[in-house]
Amino acid sequence: MVARREVIAVDGGGGGQRFRGQLADGTITDREYVSFTLGEGSLTENYLERFTHFVREGFTSIERVVMAVAALPGSVQGRRDLAHSLLKVTGAQELWLTSDIAAAHFATIKGDGLVTTVGTGVGAIAVGKNRTRLHEISGDSYLIGDEGSAFWMGKMGLNRALRHKDGRGGSEALLREALKFYETDADSLADFVTALDRPVYHIAQFAPLVTTLAEAGDPSATEIVELAVDEFVQIAVTARRVLEAGEEFHIVYSGGAIPEDGVVYTRLQERLHLLDLSCEYSDVRNIEGAFDLAFEPDPGVYHTITEVVRA
Repeated sequence: MVARREVIAVDGGGGGQRFRGQLADGTITDREYVSFTLGEGSLTENYLERFTHFVREGFTSIERVVMAVAALPGSVQGRRDLAHSLLKVTGAQELWLTSDIAAAHFATIKGDGLVTTVGTGVGAIAVGKNRTRLHEISGDSYLIGDEGSAFWMGKMGLNRALRHKDGRGGSEALLREALKFYETDADSLADFVTALDRPVYHIAQFAPLVTTLAEAGDPSATEIVELAVDEFVQIAVTARRVLEAGEEFHIVYSGGAIPEDGVVYTRLQERLHLLDLSCEYSDVRNIEGAFDLAFEPDPGVYHTITEVVRA
């Protein structure tokens, strides 16, 4: 039997941590773990625990680990410390640290174009000039960015619900749905949600109720959806301008928070059409791109947003 290259790929976002590896005998192993949000504990300890568990699947000589994840330490030294800790626990020869959006882009577009992924968070990467230039847009974490994401829409929906509670306008329908969804009362809603374990995840889970109410015509929910669509249109227009895009520049959206048959994607198509632009939808999972990247000779056009650390 010819030995295959042992590799491990990780897609880590707000919805979960997905691991995929290839063993020396060619076996492909997939595992999924609970998501991790910065501020909810030690990122390094979280990944050390996950990798310790995953390598027990039968890995003996790992050539490369590719981590395409949303949450990474905020400093170069912090990222390198994380990488060296993971190299030690896995015994891998090298580790690539990159964005989960890089994995989404690689899985979706082989030429020039923009991929905007909308999940718990949001991020976009555009590649242009025959894959010689890369431009990152939006994202910036749930604390100061991620406009249009599931967390952002859920947060805005809860904000409008609470504004109605205390008489500042808002939406009675959003308040009613929030109380039902979180199984609490109006006076306790804010404290209840912020005290939840993994509050970012649980706030993001409210987003589908916001879009459902928007489809039903609720003014506050509709306003939230339109604000999200504004962000996604701006991302597309900005990417085309910065990269001086031509006709072969693809615009693609993906992610669980922007379903193809949902109101956000429908309104987005309509808004782009007014600008003589069109878009595509992709249901390819980020882990596919991360796993494919693990077999590439180098990060290619993603080299500016990928740190390569060797043992």
